[in-house]
Amino acid sequence: QRHTAAALYHRATRDPLTGLLNRATFEERARERLAGEETDLSLIYIDLDHFKRVNDSASHVAGDDMIRSVGDLISAEFGDDALVARTGGDEFAVLVPVTEPSAIACGRRVLGSIDALRIQWQEQLLSAAASIGIAHSVAPHTEFDRLLSLADAACFAAKEYGGNRLIAASREGDELK
Repeated sequence: QRHTAAALYHRATRDPLTGLLNRATFEERARERLAGEETDLSLIYIDLDHFKRVNDSASHVAGDDMIRSVGDLISAEFGDDALVARTGGDEFAVLVPVTEPSAIACGRRVLGSIDALRIQWQEQLLSAAASIGIAHSVAPHTEFDRLLSLADAACFAAKEYGGNRLIAASREGDELK
């Protein structure tokens, strides 16, 4: 019975494809951290560029392989102190206790790793790219919804500028840099 409870908990809190936190669990834990931690926190929002092409040109199975690989890359970049989640089809989020410059450096490494990713699928060599938005919060922290909105807006701006780039929201909150 203990095994069953653990399995049910895992299924309820994790994304079944990547094993990362699911959106609901990420949001709940992020809210808790923002309410309690006295350290800098950065929210890094990652959205794959042109992911539909992978599903359309190769298959959904190939797309799933790409999502798993990207999830592994993102997870490997951050330590145990980070909350790492798959929040949607080709979207990921990370809440990490680092300064803004460190978050940007981590985001750039993730961007480079995703850009360098190659997956052999039958006769095709599949590649990926991502747009990344970062929002930073210092204690006392910004509310989660505001932080997520800023990171999402920065990610959207990165996509609008052609993708395969990182944009950070400014500390003042409403400008992108």
